[in-house]
Amino acid sequence: MKMGRLSSNLLKAIFLSLALTVSSPSMTLDAALVRLERDISLNASSSVISRDVERVRTVLNDVPVRNVPEVFYLTGDERFMDKGGEISVYRGLLGASHVLLSALTVVCVVLSAYLSILFLQSIPYGDLTRNCLTLLFLILTSVLLVVRSPYLPAIFSFSASAGFALKRYRLSALTVLFSVLLISAWSVEGTLSRFLFSKRALLQFKLERDGYAPPFLIESVKDPNSRRFEKIANRQSFGYLNLAKEYESLKTPPSFKPAVLNNIGVDLYRRKDFNKALRYFKKAYHLSKSPKVLYNVYLTYLSKLDFENANRISKQLRKVPSGIKTVPFVMHVSDVEKVEPAWGFMWKPFLVFAALLFLSPLFSRVKLYPDRVPPVYYLIPGFSNFKDKNYLLFSMFVLLLV
Repeated sequence: MKMGRLSSNLLKAIFLSLALTVSSPSMTLDAALVRLERDISLNASSSVISRDVERVRTVLNDVPVRNVPEVFYLTGDERFMDKGGEISVYRGLLGASHVLLSALTVVCVVLSAYLSILFLQSIPYGDLTRNCLTLLFLILTSVLLVVRSPYLPAIFSFSASAGFALKRYRLSALTVLFSVLLISAWSVEGTLSRFLFSKRALLQFKLERDGYAPPFLIESVKDPNSRRFEKIANRQSFGYLNLAKEYESLKTPPSFKPAVLNNIGVDLYRRKDFNKALRYFKKAYHLSKSPKVLYNVYLTYLSKLDFENANRISKQLRKVPSGIKTVPFVMHVSDVEKVEPAWGFMWKPFLVFAALLFLSPLFSRVKLYPDRVPPVYYLIPGFSNFKDKNYLLFSMFVLLLV
């Protein structure tokens, strides 16, 4: 058993030593990408482009970057395709909220329109007045719907009050319920949209998925010292060496100390000063307990051929960080300051909606004549079933619309 483990570790060490032998690339990753972009802009031959792509792949094996989807956008090479990551989860949630929002909007608009038409055509006024009020209501609803106004539920509140006056209590209660759900879904969609399209969140997604980020996203970091830290870490990810002094000169917040220590350790590791690198990694792990830093400790022990300690650390690596390579992990600002969606609720539209529900007692005082609804309104799909309380067929009609 011990012999098997020893041979396994020996193979890993040989592989690491080979990787370290060639881990001083003649070109940094950003330079390789610039050359690829230049040759594409010059309409270079396919053989030249292929050589540039292979150069990017070679450099990618020797730096802490995990993926370069920009190469896929430039060349269509599926080996560099966008691999998703945390942003895919949020995109899925946003898509689900869109679907839910659309379904709730359809249900609320149909219930609201039919309740309001029945109410406005039942009030004791002349045909012209009733038709004008009905037309005005439909136009106002359409405008608020088209501009996606957050105050659209106020219209639904009016309709719910009208439903109570018509003694359609279940439909009114459903209108209130679906309207509150609509406001909630709108709140979720708004929060996710703001989060997904903020530069700070995009920076986090990019760093966690690929291990680097473009300069315009790094500028979204507000604190100047934290921003400078990320710029140095970004250069380190591209393959730049001798950055320890730049890290030591930083005046970042105390929360960045483990990341600074780790990245100095990465710089030392790539310069093959394993003993000193190990000291920095251990200090960083003592402060952060990060699995990324622990993996760097494990990698350093393997490089030192210290199999006993490497085995001990490997047992602690229960949750192996994603994107494992033979190059230590560089820590970024996303490892220190993780941003999350600022969840909130659209209270103003909700309060307007709730306030208008108090119109119910006022509407209930109006004497209504539901039998006076003109025949032309029965041409509206589903309206006759709605008026005659044939709710099964009406529900099927609403489901078809959804």
